[in-house]
Amino acid sequence: MKDFEKVIASLDVSIYDQVYSQLFPEDKLTLLAIQKAVRQKGSRYAYLEIGSYMGGSIQPYLLDPRCERIYSVDPRPNIPPDARGNIQVYPENSTAKMLGILKDVSAEGVSKIVCFDSDASAIDPRSIVERPIVCFIDGEHTDAAVVSDFTFCRSVLAEQGTICFHDSNVVFGGLDKIIEQLNDEHTVFNAFALPLNVFVFEFNGFSLHDSPDIAPMLLNNHRTYLAGLKSMEHYREVYSSRTVRLLRFLHRRWLDVQNPKRISHHLRRR
Repeated sequence: MKDFEKVIASLDVSIYDQVYSQLFPEDKLTLLAIQKAVRQKGSRYAYLEIGSYMGGSIQPYLLDPRCERIYSVDPRPNIPPDARGNIQVYPENSTAKMLGILKDVSAEGVSKIVCFDSDASAIDPRSIVERPIVCFIDGEHTDAAVVSDFTFCRSVLAEQGTICFHDSNVVFGGLDKIIEQLNDEHTVFNAFALPLNVFVFEFNGFSLHDSPDIAPMLLNNHRTYLAGLKSMEHYREVYSSRTVRLLRFLHRRWLDVQNPKRISHHLRRR
């Protein structure tokens, strides 16, 4: 493996090559930039992630000498619920499999991993001894799970820290609920999207957005915005298809039959 300090300084995404992950190249670059910015905040830190699978997103932290503890939270389902509506299969999804793969990357690094084979909501926050300053959520892709995972991460996060999400283009409903909740609590925070599908929360003055690597990503945020819209294009195509348009028409007519007041309401609006 290349010298880690050189890898993180140059944001060399080849550090992800040894273990499979579902990250796009832009995601890898963003996550490395976040890690680099986190390292600039202090000498030692802990990292927590929800949804590890084979450990692909753990790799840079495994090799980082400044990262003293890695927490991996994953209930290990073979077919988890998914807001996209399609079936996502995770074969051989076990902690033992992941640790075996990561041991080939760094046997020494594996010793700092603490695993929880359960949903985050079932974990006692006191089990997280070294409070992480960076959490990465990439578990079950449903709005309810995203809110629940965020609640757990916030309960164990260091006083100053960041919580990041993958696949923000899928779990945007959960992110919207989280922001609404934080605003209702009058919590001071920053939130922003980064390429390709990463969403970031900053708390208590823990500023990543002004780092030399992340600031340009925010300036050119059209990449993130358009990528999110384009990822939903197939849903728009289905919704606008002739068959679905007919079903929508029949559904509206069925509602009118069930509730005649709807018809008079539509007439008044005209």
